[in-house]
Amino acid sequence: MDTRSLLEDSEATEQNGVTGEERALLEEEEEILSETVTSLRKQLEKRTELLESEDRRSRELTAELVAASRDEDKQMLASDEAVSHALKTSHLGESKSLDRLLEKPYFARFVIEEEQNGRTTSFQYKLGHSSNPECRIIDWRKSPLAKIYYEYQEDDEYSEVIQGREREGVLTVRNPVQIGGGELRQVTNRHGTFQRKDGEWIRATSRATGGIKSVLPLITREQFQTITEDAKTAILIQGIAGSGKTTVALHRLAWLLHERNSESSPEACAVIVRTEVLARFIRHTLSAIEIEDVPVYTYTQWREKVVRRLSPTVSLEEQTHGERGTLPKGFTVLLFSEQFFELFEKELRSGDTKNTFWELLHEVLKEASEKNLFQALGGDIKRYTDYIAELAHGETVPEVLGDCYLRYLMHRETLNTGPLRPPVRFEHLVIDELQDYALLSLSCLMSAVKESSALTLVGDVGQALSDDYRFIGWQRLQEVWNIDIGEQAKFFTLQVSHRSSLPIMQLASAVAERPKVAEGHQGRTPIWFHRADEQDAVGSLMNWLEKAIERYPDAITAVLCRDHESAREVYEYLKPTFGGLVRLGTRYSFSFEEGIVVAPIDAVKGLEFTNVVIWNPSQANYPKSEPTAKNRMYVAMTRAEENLCLVGWGRASSLLPSRRSKLVRVYDYRDEQLEENEK
Repeated sequence: MDTRSLLEDSEATEQNGVTGEERALLEEEEEILSETVTSLRKQLEKRTELLESEDRRSRELTAELVAASRDEDKQMLASDEAVSHALKTSHLGESKSLDRLLEKPYFARFVIEEEQNGRTTSFQYKLGHSSNPECRIIDWRKSPLAKIYYEYQEDDEYSEVIQGREREGVLTVRNPVQIGGGELRQVTNRHGTFQRKDGEWIRATSRATGGIKSVLPLITREQFQTITEDAKTAILIQGIAGSGKTTVALHRLAWLLHERNSESSPEACAVIVRTEVLARFIRHTLSAIEIEDVPVYTYTQWREKVVRRLSPTVSLEEQTHGERGTLPKGFTVLLFSEQFFELFEKELRSGDTKNTFWELLHEVLKEASEKNLFQALGGDIKRYTDYIAELAHGETVPEVLGDCYLRYLMHRETLNTGPLRPPVRFEHLVIDELQDYALLSLSCLMSAVKESSALTLVGDVGQALSDDYRFIGWQRLQEVWNIDIGEQAKFFTLQVSHRSSLPIMQLASAVAERPKVAEGHQGRTPIWFHRADEQDAVGSLMNWLEKAIERYPDAITAVLCRDHESAREVYEYLKPTFGGLVRLGTRYSFSFEEGIVVAPIDAVKGLEFTNVVIWNPSQANYPKSEPTAKNRMYVAMTRAEENLCLVGWGRASSLLPSRRSKLVRVYDYRDEQLEENEK
């Protein structure tokens, strides 16, 4: 081989950051997928032939049945026809399953080695959403072998009892993959993560891009154990931002919906979230893990649905002003307090079932007044009572009283008809962002299941954003609904963020005054541009966004603001420069396309972005004295996966670290601006 050939071979060994050895492993993955697809296509062809043959046979049997004159012949032909139709249905179902497998046959491949009869034998398996023995594809929800993939790492020795037989060996290969349209798009192996782009394999330079990402291959041992907990056990999950709380909850539901794991059906389950944005995201996620027909509601949507069913003539309408009264100051604080909940539940159960809703409320407020329970809340019971009296006519209930009215209707329905029926009652209910619900709201939701074991509850106390109430806490929650941890329920704590880099989590935890984070993937230290005025801050924001878009063209970059008003203002600043790349996001309207989204923090709970900018983290916007300020800042920071930037002016929030802190790189231009002004 001449010098030129050696040079060409050397260049070929490392192209696009991929060495020759790594490329050989990637080509092996491609070959394995190609063999799998070929086998599936042959199976589909055979199944299609059987389907067509059985279809012809069933038609012939139907014709013979119509033409038959003797009863004995008709009975025999009818029996044969029924069998033929059953076979045709079976072939059709198998064909549809094979069609789905051809699109995405599996999402991970693993190899185990075991000693058998003095010889080392390798076994290869592929994890998918449904099984196919011919291709050695196993269903992650039912195959005992899935446990080895999820609970062990590459090169780990395992010892497990599988289908009554003890198996020992070594997990030698554990490769998550992404497949779309029957083509290999991404592979993660012991050498790193590789993506196929423009027909070539390249080493992945970022962890995430916009859109719905498959997380099934990445579920940890602890998460898998949570997901596969006994079906008759309620699951309570507390976890830091990005720890996979919602991921675990949705896959728990997917696991339950397999016929071998529980008797629940998709239509009789539901996922309840706070915002329509998160509802859309979760619908896409459920579809990505091949869970169809599970309703996903915002809490408000579900409440209105049940009210319409139980009380068709009454509507819930937002009403703070009007001819029939003005919402008294502090009324929402009263309604969402634990004291009000206890009085309401007591009156609901002991009062006359013939009482109207308004009479019930009057009795609750009367008892509250007699006991002086709301003095600490600054509540004026007389004003509340007068307000209720003015509303007690017509067929409209103010939205602020929606939880009270819903709880009243559900209680009355139970007394009149026995157990609640769908859509009021669910076989299983997943409640996300639990910390954002008042006690009265939770009472409605938890009354919507047959028993407490039919619940998966997910939340993080440190991400509560409501100014009207505080989450009662996990311990109190267990007491209120008599959920016995260990007997009826399991409590899991997830403490490692799989979303945000370690530097981002360390800054966010310091701001929120949470325990120091020690685990997580490495990344860049967050950056902070502190400008002299708003105009200069806008300039820094635009410069940083331009670099982010250039480096991450396929990602979503979020600019997060204190409220909707400031978000709209920033959007107007950016629109002339970025045009169609920038969008305004709200709790009701949100796009998951690549580019820049400007949104209030409340609208992005539960979402994640490659890059995040927090706009103007000033003392005025995030005062330490405000109960939810540190939570709001924590939520905003932990939406970022790779890069976090703070841009502001004036006096910074006292929640932020000093300029000398190693948690953030500070570029303070205020002194520089003062010097420029003096010149």
